Amino acid sequence: MTVSELIPVPSPITATGETGPLAVNSDTATLTVTVTASAVTGTTPSATFTAERSLPGADFPPDGSTGWDDGNAVSATALTAAGTKTITLPPSVNASGEVGAWWRLKWTVTGTTPSFTISVATAAE
Repeated sequence: MTVSELIPVPSPITATGETGPLAVNSDTATLTVTVTASAVTGTTPSATFTAERSLPGADFPPDGSTGWDDGNAVSATALTAAGTKTITLPPSVNASGEVGAWWRLKWTVTGTTPSFTISVATAAE
C-alpha cells in the first residue's frame, strides 16, 4: 500500500530553503516526491529541488547541516516554468543494514526576483 502525505513547503518560494527533517513512514521503501508549481515569475527564474535522507542509523533527526546522506541525494531538473517535478529517492542503507529514517526536501533558487507558487508538494512511499 502506498502512503502519501503533503509536504510543508512554503509558497511562494523566493529564495533557497528546505523542509525537514521529516520522518519517513517506511525507511526501507523508495520515496517519491512530487512538487507542482502553478506559477513562476521573475527574470530567468530557476528552482532545483533535491531530496535526501538522513545518514543510516541515526536515532534522532539530523540538524540543518550535519547528519544528511548528501552523497546519495537526488535532484530533479530545474523548474523554470509552471509544471511538475518528480524525484525518486531510494532508501539509504549502510553495510550493517541500518537505514536513514528521516528525509528533507531542499531547493536552490536563482534568477532576478524569482517566485514559484507551489500549488502542491507530496511524498509517497
